[in-house]
Amino acid sequence: MQTIARWLIVLALSALWSAAWSADETASPEKAAELMDAGNYVEALRLYEILAASEPSNASYAERLAHCLFVKFSTLPDGEERTAAFERSKREAQRAKSLGNNSNLLQGLLERFEQPIGKAADETMQAAEAAFSRGDLDAALAAYQDIALRDPVSYEARLYAGDVYFRKKNLAAASEWFQKAIAVDPNRETAYRYWGDAFMESGQEAAAMHKFIDAVIAEPYSRASWMGLQQWAERTGHGLTHPRIEAPAGPTAKSKDPATKDVTINVNVDGAGAWLIYSAYRATWRTEEFAKTFPDEKQYRHTLAEEAGAFQVLLAMLEESKDLGDAKNESFRNLAALQKDQMLEAYVLISAPDEGIAQDYPAYRDAHRDVLHGYIEKYVVREQKKK
Repeated sequence: MQTIARWLIVLALSALWSAAWSADETASPEKAAELMDAGNYVEALRLYEILAASEPSNASYAERLAHCLFVKFSTLPDGEERTAAFERSKREAQRAKSLGNNSNLLQGLLERFEQPIGKAADETMQAAEAAFSRGDLDAALAAYQDIALRDPVSYEARLYAGDVYFRKKNLAAASEWFQKAIAVDPNRETAYRYWGDAFMESGQEAAAMHKFIDAVIAEPYSRASWMGLQQWAERTGHGLTHPRIEAPAGPTAKSKDPATKDVTINVNVDGAGAWLIYSAYRATWRTEEFAKTFPDEKQYRHTLAEEAGAFQVLLAMLEESKDLGDAKNESFRNLAALQKDQMLEAYVLISAPDEGIAQDYPAYRDAHRDVLHGYIEKYVVREQKKK
């Protein structure tokens, strides 16, 4: 299989070729073959464009046009023209094959398109990493972009291409490639975090904050996801906190059977009267609602619906009766503020999750990224008071 490095060497050799071609010169097969054999793919491409158009059933012309287009692709910067050259080279190579061409030249070219992506990507990725390690950013970038073009789901190729552009101080291009990685998988945190780093490097602190928050939203239960936001906070005079809500431990049972009735409620916190409502709701949810809501789950788990519902019932009862608890209780005040902002569920998922609740996060994230972002920005990111 030909490598990018070899294609670039071929191109360099072609620059040494001094043959000239003018528009009035006949596009003869002999002249085109002579140029290509000498490595002058730029001029050969122009002739094979004419020859292939004049004889669309000629497999040799299609093959050689594909070859020249691939060399052109290998030398272009990232963008629409590069992508178009690659796609057209692939189409011409496949057309040549369908016309009966089985030459070694064509087979070698088709390997670039037809070889299993995993194997080809692994080899190219190793070359890219080696180039990156020795500081050859251009070679590394070309390899990452090559993988990205051939593999529509390579998150790493797009991520690392963005990182190379970041190191080359090209924020616009870095942002574009981080976006491409995110398009492949919006629920991985790394591209958001790298993008935030790029904004910080250019002094765009507000933009950086938003990307670091997006990283948290992508994977809130990973320590790495919070690193960028934490570092941003330290550098900008902010802190990360969570609303203080001291809810009692949930009802307990000896069995995880959703139908068990053997449930114990234990309330021993400030504002016990109101928290009794909270705990009673959770006990009822566990013994009656869980099985109805999650009929396919054979074991009980703590859910977002249960926790948020218990908070909402508690708040409703607090509004109706002053005897249920101290309305000035900090936990109750914070719950009321979250309810008003329609961010109770975001609080539960980001600031008070457990193993059971975490299972409900992906579905909520898919539908409410904006709410999660707003919650973190308003309730978690706090400006530090100057002493």
